[in-house]
Amino acid sequence: MNLTAFNDNEENKLILAKDSNNEWTGIYKDSENFYVDRMGSIDEQELYVCTFFENNYSFKLESLEKQNVDIVFSNGSSSYVIPNIPVDIGSVLYVDTENLTVKADYSNSGNIDSSYNFKDINESTIEAGDISVSSMNCFSDTITNTISARIKIDNLTEKDFDINDLEIKYLYNNDGNKNEVFECDWAGNNHYTITNSVNGNIEFDENLNNSVASIKFNSEQYVDFSTNGVIEIHFRIHTADWQNYDLSNDYSLNDQFYSENERILIYYKGELVYGAVS
Repeated sequence: MNLTAFNDNEENKLILAKDSNNEWTGIYKDSENFYVDRMGSIDEQELYVCTFFENNYSFKLESLEKQNVDIVFSNGSSSYVIPNIPVDIGSVLYVDTENLTVKADYSNSGNIDSSYNFKDINESTIEAGDISVSSMNCFSDTITNTISARIKIDNLTEKDFDINDLEIKYLYNNDGNKNEVFECDWAGNNHYTITNSVNGNIEFDENLNNSVASIKFNSEQYVDFSTNGVIEIHFRIHTADWQNYDLSNDYSLNDQFYSENERILIYYKGELVYGAVS
């Protein structure tokens, strides 16, 4: 990985490469305001720390191999991270520590392909009143071969949460049906499409005494459930041979118009933070 840090007064370069002995070496320019130390390695991945005393540097990282990159930044009072950025040989990352962003030029073409936001490492927790959940049922018929619902989660706080730590549980009666299929038609985080990051799983939960559609996220982009943000999921459940359901006995069922629904359960980092089972 080539690293260049620069401001109006100086430019500092760190070049990481393997020498003739296949050992990683670092070459860098010393500075009173900027320096680089090798921290060691974990699972054959080299770790270097850059220390700078004024937050007026811009950073350019150029990848020398295909890899996933974790970038961690601390300003002394808070620490931030962007994990698992996929890059190839020649990919360039531009790190802006002042605005807490990273922009990726994957092919080194001069065009920005993706943008990432640093996440505060300090753990945020969802407490009572931090979020609201509303939902709607898409069908008017109670006897139908498809459960079709839409769910919205609103962040009512000034805190940012990681959507990958969220789990949504929609409870229903499967009416003895088997071979059920979960399909996400669309999902968004603040209107950015994250459909491909949705993982839906169906199982019977003995503790909840219901069938449960569990919805989780595995997103590399748009992971921040940010202040006043909205997460929305449109999904369907049906059997492989399209058997009918009786929706009238489904616990999480709501009206055909969006309204708050405390019969949908929301978990954050494994802890129940919204909803209840009567």
